[in-house]
Amino acid sequence: MPDFASYSDAPWYSGRSDVKTLVIGSNITNIGQNAFYGSKNLKTVTIPSSVTKIGENAFEECGKLATLNIDSIESWCSVELGNAYSNPFSESGVVAKTLNVNGVATTELVIPDTIEALSDSVFYNWGFLTSVTIPTSVKSIGRMAFQD
Repeated sequence: MPDFASYSDAPWYSGRSDVKTLVIGSNITNIGQNAFYGSKNLKTVTIPSSVTKIGENAFEECGKLATLNIDSIESWCSVELGNAYSNPFSESGVVAKTLNVNGVATTELVIPDTIEALSDSVFYNWGFLTSVTIPTSVKSIGRMAFQD
């Protein structure tokens, strides 16, 4: 997806309030800057492991987002996030958030030992997690990785 200089540049901007479920295709590698900004009724997002970058403010003002579906923790840990608002849960005011990893709801994360670094804001506003196990292979933890 291209970066959009302004959130209103996205071609779906006028219909953003109608979107409740978003499934990113498995051939997509980049979610552009401001891509889903202001999708206030978005409740569920599916991001495949093919996505390696999410641009700045991609999920800003998505306050109803309750469910994030990902293929694996390993691929999520490697995603480059432009800022905290690139994280789908960054602005979610929903108390009961759900993370589905390969179809299984989880509140306990075990970071794979293949991971050497956790990116900035990777688990930003994921307060629903009850435990996170970080292996000794992790040598750096990004800025705001576990904030809120």
